[in-house]
Amino acid sequence: MTTPDVYINWPIPYVEVRWKSGVYNDQPLLDTLARFYIENGNKIHRKMTVGTVDFNSGTYQTFNETIDNPVKAVVSSGSIPLVFPH
Repeated sequence: MTTPDVYINWPIPYVEVRWKSGVYNDQPLLDTLARFYIENGNKIHRKMTVGTVDFNSGTYQTFNETIDNPVKAVVSSGSIPLVFPH
C-alpha cells in the first residue's frame, strides 16, 4: 500500500478545502479497503469492533462486523477530524 492508496490532495487544495470536510481526500482508502472487502466475499471473518466519535455531537459510537458498511466505519474510526473527511 502506498500513499496514493490512502489519500490524495484535492485538485486545487487551498481553494477546495473551504468546501470539503477535510484537508485531504481519503476516497482512495475507502476504495482500496472496499476492493479488499469485495475480494473476501463481502465478509469479515473475525469479530471486530471499531469506535468513532461524531465530530458534531461528540457522541461515541461503536460498530461491529454485522453493520452494512464496515469499510466506512473502519475508515471513519481512523480518520483525523478536519484532516480526512470520512
